[in-house]
Amino acid sequence: MKIKIFDTDISSDDLENKIAEWTKELNPIVISTNVNVIVMNDYYTDTAPPMICNQWNKYICTIVYDTPKFTE
Repeated sequence: MKIKIFDTDISSDDLENKIAEWTKELNPIVISTNVNVIVMNDYYTDTAPPMICNQWNKYICTIVYDTPKFTE
């Protein structure tokens, strides 16, 4: 059993494209997946109270998988 983690700040479509490219090459047996979207913030620290100056999403996918066993 192995674990692969994908992440991107661009979009969920970018995350999906990264996973598709990886599966095309490896052809894994997927055991489980977990997808998270985390809201990220930058703050102005010189104001009271600190204010958000930038906000974006971080898309993360964790895949637990195994590789096919080939017999000759």
